[in-house]
Amino acid sequence: DSPKYCRVSRFSISDNDVLVFIHIQKTAGTSFEKFLVHHLNIEQPCQCIKGRKRCTCFRPNRRKEIWLFSRYSTGWLCGLHADFTELYVSGCVDQMLNKREGTQRSRRYFYTTFLREPISRLISEYRHVNRGATWIASRHICNGRPPTSDELPLCFDPNQGWDDVSLNEFLHCPFNLAFNRQTRMLADLTLVNCYSRNSTDPKTRDRILLESAKKNLMDMTFFGIKERMEDSQMMFEYLFNISFNRQLSAWSRSKSNDTDVTSKQMKLIRKNNELDIELYDYALKLFNHRLAAVLNRSMVRKTSEDEPSKYQIPIP
Repeated sequence: DSPKYCRVSRFSISDNDVLVFIHIQKTAGTSFEKFLVHHLNIEQPCQCIKGRKRCTCFRPNRRKEIWLFSRYSTGWLCGLHADFTELYVSGCVDQMLNKREGTQRSRRYFYTTFLREPISRLISEYRHVNRGATWIASRHICNGRPPTSDELPLCFDPNQGWDDVSLNEFLHCPFNLAFNRQTRMLADLTLVNCYSRNSTDPKTRDRILLESAKKNLMDMTFFGIKERMEDSQMMFEYLFNISFNRQLSAWSRSKSNDTDVTSKQMKLIRKNNELDIELYDYALKLFNHRLAAVLNRSMVRKTSEDEPSKYQIPIP
């Protein structure tokens, strides 16, 4: 079984806690991950060497113990843009940290991620692919193996790439992993027999994936919203009791709004991302609910001398 992850317990860098970030493409994840290694006000900041992408994030006074599992700290140890299934369900994070630290020990995992309005995210991913990105190195491990070429066909010739792909071609590939990416990457794919398309009818499969993604999102310690960077930063700082020394909102630029999309293409984008649209709607409501609780708790904190109690009431 995978180690349990925490949502409402107090995070402590000095103890056995590990922050895990699920980086969904084109959701401001890169900005957030850079902030985690470069701009946190903590006792022992991550050690970053100019010219190197990855930093070393060890606990204070505990050499070789890692507190941050992310792209710019540990790297893609569980695969390029590893999803919830690869990171948590498979137990990969625990296995990789045991290997990296050279010891097997008990840890508490605090899972986090960022979401983005699905239409903007899809267009942003299209532009990224059009410029040459394919993430072909992603493994998509599920139930101990990658999908077969029949289970997950490519939309392009791997020797040619997908540079300069038109938006129409991008939207008409039925196997495009950009569609409903946020739902898929936050769901437990083992519930639908991974990438097999024969074991469950499409509607049932979609419902199971969406409900799984919603549940996992609710169980996460923190998730941010790209369109709400200021609120996301405040929520993160409160929940983790750590502050940034810069404003995350200043780094959330995007060019997806500059893309010309016809009404026919927009209709197809919406159709191909129905799960993500519903997930995002759910996420916004949950985010607002939690934000209200944080703001209310912050007010109580200012007027109450009973400091420990603020961590004993779970945020919905």
